[in-house]
Amino acid sequence: MSTPSDSKPSILVVSDPGVPTARIKHFLPDIQTELNTVVGHEVDIKHIKHLIPITPENQITSDLDLPDEARDIDYAVRILLTEMPLHHGRHPVVAQIDFDRGILAVSCPPMGMLYPRRRLVSTIGRGVESLIQNSTSDGEHVQNWNEWSSEGDDSFTRLYSNTWTGVPRTILGMVRSNRPWKTAPKLSSALTAASAAGAFGIFYNSIWQMAESLSSLRMAIITLVAILVMTTWLILRNQLWDRPIHDRLARVVALYNISTVVTLVIAISILYIALFILILLGGLVVISPGFMQETLGIPTQPGNYFNIAWLSASMGVIAGGLGSGFDSEADLQQMTHGRRERQRVLSKDKDEDD
Repeated sequence: MSTPSDSKPSILVVSDPGVPTARIKHFLPDIQTELNTVVGHEVDIKHIKHLIPITPENQITSDLDLPDEARDIDYAVRILLTEMPLHHGRHPVVAQIDFDRGILAVSCPPMGMLYPRRRLVSTIGRGVESLIQNSTSDGEHVQNWNEWSSEGDDSFTRLYSNTWTGVPRTILGMVRSNRPWKTAPKLSSALTAASAAGAFGIFYNSIWQMAESLSSLRMAIITLVAILVMTTWLILRNQLWDRPIHDRLARVVALYNISTVVTLVIAISILYIALFILILLGGLVVISPGFMQETLGIPTQPGNYFNIAWLSASMGVIAGGLGSGFDSEADLQQMTHGRRERQRVLSKDKDEDD
């Protein structure tokens, strides 16, 4: 083994493609500063993007199968940043330390959606400090949002997520990793079909009359039903609902399923808003105020166009969206944690471009 520098401890950071790699790239200067502080002098950080293999029990496998450039260096610490949720018992695990292998594994989802920088940098700093000191028993590793703890059933020291906020924060973190704003464009075929169905609302005055007669509450309920119907259809058609192989994995799989539902609801809501805007613009171009006033028997107002687009978008999502799906199997495979986990379980594959 060789070390890149005799004066600097060498630390390897391995991150999953996607959100973990993006976070590391953005936060690397902060991580460098934090590690310099906890170690007491400057450290040498090597970062690579690599798919981190996971066992069927949602643990980091012992065989990391690192790229060639990372195998021949004796790293003082190896930090693994994964997008997969880690669990121990019934509790989400933010990070875990394996003293025997000198590995700090950090799970992105329990970091949450909005403020990951402080948590991520603090977790990596405290974990590396513990590994270098080879102990967490001195009481100096309590973070302001949780504590590291060891248990007698294995050799790991873990940072558990908060009892009350841990599960919601983990779900939101998983949704962020699923990136629903990138999922919506992958439903372009559904948007095309929904647009064709929703366009009927522009040309049929019976839909104008119905839109004018419905209350805002009813319209909101119709919108909610339309989004949920399409969400259910996509889950059933594409078999996105996961079932646990073992009872002990039921809690993790439940997180997968909840995050899938939330991801699809957000993606379809984005599609719904796009459809609403398209129909609204089409209505403004096609329907003249005079003809609308003659048909409805009331003075034409901007709200009339708004209501027509609102009802038509709901109709389009229900009528046109059903039967549609994702643009390709590759899009589907990368959309949810459950699919990505099945791709990576004990996988030897090389990293794919994000």
